[in-house]
Amino acid sequence: MLAVAGGVGGVALDAQAQTGPGLKPSANTRERFGPALPAVGNADPVVIDADRITGRPDQETVAEGSVEFRRGNLTMRADRIEYSQPTDTVRAIGSVEIRADGNVYRGPELELQVQRFEGWFRSPSYFFERTQAGGEAERFDFLDKNRSIATGASYTSCPAPDPAWVLQTDRVLLDQETDEGTAEGAVLRFYGVPILALPVLTFPLSDARKSGWLPPSIGIDNKSGVQVAAPYYWNIAPNRDAVFTPTMYSKRGAALGGEFRYLEPGFRGSFQGQVLPDDLEANRSRWSLWTEHEARWEGPRADGVDFRADIQRVSDDDYWRDFTRSLPSPTPRLLPAIGQATMRFDQAPGDTETYARVLQWQVLQDTDPGASITPPYQRAPQVGVRQRAAAGGFEWSWETEINRFTNEDSSLQQGTRVHALGSLALPWSPIGTPGWTLTPRAALNAAAYDVDEPPAGGGRTASRVIPTVSLDS
Repeated sequence: MLAVAGGVGGVALDAQAQTGPGLKPSANTRERFGPALPAVGNADPVVIDADRITGRPDQETVAEGSVEFRRGNLTMRADRIEYSQPTDTVRAIGSVEIRADGNVYRGPELELQVQRFEGWFRSPSYFFERTQAGGEAERFDFLDKNRSIATGASYTSCPAPDPAWVLQTDRVLLDQETDEGTAEGAVLRFYGVPILALPVLTFPLSDARKSGWLPPSIGIDNKSGVQVAAPYYWNIAPNRDAVFTPTMYSKRGAALGGEFRYLEPGFRGSFQGQVLPDDLEANRSRWSLWTEHEARWEGPRADGVDFRADIQRVSDDDYWRDFTRSLPSPTPRLLPAIGQATMRFDQAPGDTETYARVLQWQVLQDTDPGASITPPYQRAPQVGVRQRAAAGGFEWSWETEINRFTNEDSSLQQGTRVHALGSLALPWSPIGTPGWTLTPRAALNAAAYDVDEPPAGGGRTASRVIPTVSLDS
């Protein structure tokens, strides 16, 4: 028989069936204890569902068999739950699962002071919804709803069951309020291989950025010797951050590198660079710079103006050879400097845009004449306009641009070119027979040149016009 009396001290018992010792209830036989008196300082009632419930009113309740304990946003399931109302304490045994604020804990045994969320969990696994990360521990101690300590724990944000990286610790403090974890005796493993071990390590619990030292890197090559870099990350603002990287080269001395990134509503970009004030091998200062910038301006008469700049420069011709991993260019001996603006018009027919660009190269030549490369032409400037449209069954496109070509090699010809391309087409498909079309097209390719030095036997100017007609079917 049930040992809980209903209605005493504000405790109501809704017993859908009564079961005695040794009797197993049927699958649809459940007992409910609730709503209970709220604990001191907590207005949320306690509701317990179980196969069997016994206890003393206002003192203790023992629930067994697929037990579910609920208070507010806390849900607990276990094979057996003992709840003490005077202390507002729960002891759960067997297949214990807690869900609170989206966080999930699973393990064999738990003791928890519900209101303060203080207690311990033996050998649990855990998963935090906000950070999408979790792990396992030998013991988990809840300090309050935001702070907890895991002993003999692992932590990872990679999906199970085979995470790429895992942080294993002797002891870790997880603070959800500050979004920070502090690990003692930490070992970071990548696919099971330890790559970093520190006595104390702090890390963000989510993908939010956090200022602090990043893992150091060590390298070696025959040009600079042993290289040790210790980057420091600075989380300036949600849309700005920076990395400072002090580096020591055993053969060359000390250097400082860095990167600054920014993201604004109308523009974004980054700056990267490195300075070696006194290169002990080359007996001079060395530096590199790479900057990218993109911006968009909404004009009153234009659909928009896009700006782009990409500049890569180094201090000397040997930089690409001595610092092979410092340059982002796929052609380390040809470093571009590009500035470009593009304006689009929404009032013009079809797609119409004008553009202006400047392109210059820094060519890193070799001291060996046999290994030198022919420098590419600079475009300073390149200005053009293009349009693609259709009306009345006709389709047309045209573009024209003017380029000023220069070259640092004075033996190469330099000058100005005006170039124009255009085409007009009339696609036609017989009514009721969409399986085939007929497209007559007329095109024009024209160019005019004005060179600084006339070639032998020729003049400074030249031009060409190439008309083309075609019929496609």
